[in-house]
Amino acid sequence: MPPSQRSVATADMPFIVSTNTKKVDPHTRKLIRSHVMIGKNRGKSRYRQAEDRSKPDDSSTDDAVASPPLPPRATRAAPDLPRRIGNDLSWIQLADDSASPAALATILRFTESAKAEFYPLAVCIVFNQASRAWMFEMLALDAAYLNAMVFTTQSYFRPGECSDLSLSPHFVKTIRLLRDRLADEQLKISNATVMIVILLILHAHIMGDYDAVRHHTEGLRKMVRLRGGLGSFISNNKLVIDLIRCDVGLAIHSGGKPAFFENRDLDLFVPSALCFQPRRSATPAFVRELDPGLARIWHIMQGFCAQINLTVESNGMIPEKDFLKTMASVMYPLLHMGFDCRARNEAIRLALLSYGFDIFLQWRATIPYTHLASSYRRCLNGLVMRDDVSPELWIWLLTVGGLSVFEPSARSYFRQWLLYHLGGCCVRSWPEMRAILSSFMWIGLVHDRAGKEIFDSVLTRMISEKETAPALL
Repeated sequence: MPPSQRSVATADMPFIVSTNTKKVDPHTRKLIRSHVMIGKNRGKSRYRQAEDRSKPDDSSTDDAVASPPLPPRATRAAPDLPRRIGNDLSWIQLADDSASPAALATILRFTESAKAEFYPLAVCIVFNQASRAWMFEMLALDAAYLNAMVFTTQSYFRPGECSDLSLSPHFVKTIRLLRDRLADEQLKISNATVMIVILLILHAHIMGDYDAVRHHTEGLRKMVRLRGGLGSFISNNKLVIDLIRCDVGLAIHSGGKPAFFENRDLDLFVPSALCFQPRRSATPAFVRELDPGLARIWHIMQGFCAQINLTVESNGMIPEKDFLKTMASVMYPLLHMGFDCRARNEAIRLALLSYGFDIFLQWRATIPYTHLASSYRRCLNGLVMRDDVSPELWIWLLTVGGLSVFEPSARSYFRQWLLYHLGGCCVRSWPEMRAILSSFMWIGLVHDRAGKEIFDSVLTRMISEKETAPALL
């Protein structure tokens, strides 16, 4: 290389040496990062900075609430490498060298496959790609986050092999690093720290450890309160969705109240305009007789379901923000309401809560939501003596319970009861039953298969047995 070219190369690629653990000055740190990103960003849009902050501007480079200081390491530019090699992880400089290539492959599989399982409506939601970029950057910048992702994704794909967490070096390292971070007044409430706790909650759900779910969720609630509530996370919608899922999930399981509904005028709790678009089916007549607040929730949910069905038919998508606003504006008010356990209002509230749980909060978990299931069964039992519930509404109430909350021990009674009301409506086929369900609210994308399985499970009995009054649930 001629001397002139060597001087240019030296100026463009400074060699930085550091022999201690002291945090480098901001200018040098920015210089290091800019050169690290040269190779990664060739041929694709630039990832945003990965530091956490409470400011709404995602493009900010402010280090006030940042990831922990990273060990200095030599950097090099790679301007002559091909534009793309391997998958999304191939360019990542990992925050911890103990993560194996197999562990990274597992993380990538998780990011590709888990969305559809945890978000039944994922195929028709436009999720912000910045959240995915942020996750990849955290794998490079945050050792605690990286280790949490490793043991959580391993447990997702191989739950039986990860039952003893004390044997997982990644779990041990995550907890040690998390404890160190919680001692720092700024880092303990950063986005990255919050996301690590969410991963711990997800892992506990996968393993069926309710005590761990409760413990980590209570800690998460404290962190959100210290940050000033959900509004301080609004620049990252995906993170807010995960926070709500954790908060509401614990409330449904325990029968308690959620923590994040103090600021009711927050924009999150204002329903999306998507829910109020014109729709094909009319609102059932009984809705006019419901409690006004509950009737409003019915209208929001029915409108949302109608728009999702229309979106699926047209191969369209809805914004992530509409999903978030609908979930928050429905689930929180329902959890703060309460009516007499034998009243139709309470039956509708629990049905909406169960249906919302199934489309907004689905977890792949072994933890049964026994409180919601038992409350729903008691309410339906008390409703038997009333005359203000039509056979069609009974079919919808029973099907919703069968989809989401009824335990196996109650299913034989549930099927007998459903059989009775299907006979009363002269229903003899799945399309006839689906037409009744759709007249209330129904998302075919999520529930057609499960609904047909419910119908098929009572079909044989429907043909062979005389319709009789059912036993109570």
